[in-house]
Formats: sequence, structure tokens, C-alpha cells
Amino acid sequence: MKEKLFLIITVNKFPHGDAGAVRLNAFAKMILSKNFQPYVVSLGESSDFSEKTFDNIKHISLRYSDDNLLYRFLGRILYVKHLKKVIDRFSPNDIAAILFDSGSTSLFKYLKQYSKKHNIPLVFDDVEWYSASEYKLGCLNPFYRHNNMINKKLIDRSLKSVAISTFLEDHFKSKDIRTIRIPVIMDTENISFSKKQFAPDKVIKIIYAGQVGGKDHLLEMVEAISMLSDAERNRISFNIFGITRQQFVSVFN
Repeated sequence: MKEKLFLIITVNKFPHGDAGAVRLNAFAKMILSKNFQPYVVSLGESSDFSEKTFDNIKHISLRYSDDNLLYRFLGRILYVKHLKKVIDRFSPNDIAAILFDSGSTSLFKYLKQYSKKHNIPLVFDDVEWYSASEYKLGCLNPFYRHNNMINKKLIDRSLKSVAISTFLEDHFKSKDIRTIRIPVIMDTENISFSKKQFAPDKVIKIIYAGQVGGKDHLLEMVEAISMLSDAERNRISFNIFGITRQQFVSVFN
């Protein structure tokens, strides 16, 4: 029997260019294990709009090969137009479901219409709800406003939701949206690691893991710990993974 397609739509850098891509890659492997064929459309490393395969997962990037500021802007603006051409290659009867995790208002509109027209389940993976305090312009920041609109208006009962936290799960369930909570996820079987004791068992262990972004108050955390007394600091182990000391200095001056 022919495997049905499970489309995964994202503007992240699939397969491993950012945290969102790592999460979707894990989802794709789960989908593959359930005898569906995941097909990812992303803004990963440019492949001149040609299909590639990674870990038995077919994917295509809609990123232009020229990566200057103008083409990055065009890639975002024309994403939905190029996406339509990719999806039109497939028969709607061959598509089992569509999962997406970000995008413009026009992307939401297109996927909702396509889903309704062809009776294909549409699922949104929600991992963020920004706070106005994270931005200098507060509630006037366009990224904050768009993310707020996604969580308050665009995610409705016409689709299903995957929530990364109990906060988001409770929010969507209160709107009578079918929701499942899946926290941080990764393919641990294919990650090499070693066990290492970073601190004695009795100390308070704090871990920051990830790529430092503008909204992560890592500097303030380091400064706060430095303000403690020697005795208090000796009770804390603060480990930072994902950024070197040199990168930390470069980012936070």
C-alpha cells in the first residue's frame, strides 16, 4: 500500500539549522515510524528549489541561493507563492495531514482554505507566546503583535494544536481546540553525549542550553549570580551549553 504524505511546513532552517528545525526533525522521524511519508518544506540551506533527502525524510528549501538581505526578504514575501507550487505537485488524496509551526497571516489563510477544501487535518505546533516586556517597543513590536494574533485569533477550531507547555495547552483547550502537549523533544538515539558530573549533588544546579537570542536574559542571570556572596555562589552551579565564553563576550559586550 502506498504511504500517505504528511506535509510539514515551516520557515525554520530544516533539518538542523535552529531549535525549531530540530524539533520538527524529531516529529518527522516519529511520523516516518508510523508508516507515513513526511515531506518538509522549509527555509533551510538553499538547494535551488530541488528536493533532497535527510535521514530518509524528503525535504525542499524555498530559500534563494543568493543569501543577501534583498533575497532573504523576497524569500519570506514569496514563501506562500512558492509553497503553493510545491503542494500542487501532490494529489490532495495522497496527503494524510499538514503540520506547520510558524508563518504569515497569508500562510494561515492558505493552509486553512486548502485543509477545508480537501478535508485534510491541519495541525499547528505552538512553541512561543512572547511577552511585550521582551521588546523595546513593547506591545507595538511587530513580532510581538503577530505572535499574539496567532495565539489569540489565528489558532482556532478549524485546526488542531500541539502545545509545548501546559500554559499553551490550557489556553487552547479553553477555546475548545483539540490539543496535545509535547514538550521539548529531540532524537536522543542519534545524539552523541557523555555523562559528566558538573557539580556536587548538594548544590543548586542551573542550566542554560541553546542559542542565545535577544530575548534571553543570560547576561542578567550571570550578573545576578555575581552579586551574591562567596558563600552563596559556592552553593550554585551555573552551566551554559551552546555558546562559548568568547561568543558570550561578543554578544553581551
